[in-house]
Amino acid sequence: MKILIDMNLSPRWVKLFDDAGVESAHWSTIGATNAPDKEIMDYAKANIYCNTISIRRYIMGKELNGLLEEVLNMPQQQRAFLASQLIDSLEPQVDIDIEAAWQQEVNKRVSQAKEGLVTFIPWGEARRRLKGV
Repeated sequence: MKILIDMNLSPRWVKLFDDAGVESAHWSTIGATNAPDKEIMDYAKANIYCNTISIRRYIMGKELNGLLEEVLNMPQQQRAFLASQLIDSLEPQVDIDIEAAWQQEVNKRVSQAKEGLVTFIPWGEARRRLKGV
């Protein structure tokens, strides 16, 4: 069996499959990274690959796959927002005590900033300092 890994999965999957003795290739090493699913599926069929698009469609069903395709075509900022909302929906119920402690810390820091007790530095400077650590 040969597996063709589509762009929705990391190229790191190739090594995992190779380590398991399964021949695989990532689409990014074969064709255009923005190729439509049909092109990838046609290539897989012509070259006797089982492709992850077909596997994903089988597992997810047509409706969910359509939604995934639509989301993956959104601008990065919208995808990031949606991802954060989905992750938040998976988290257990909010711990009120922890939330209160964080709010207290935020309020303390805002007060310190307003009173001039802290010195701000630009992000570029902070990043430079962190890289030096």
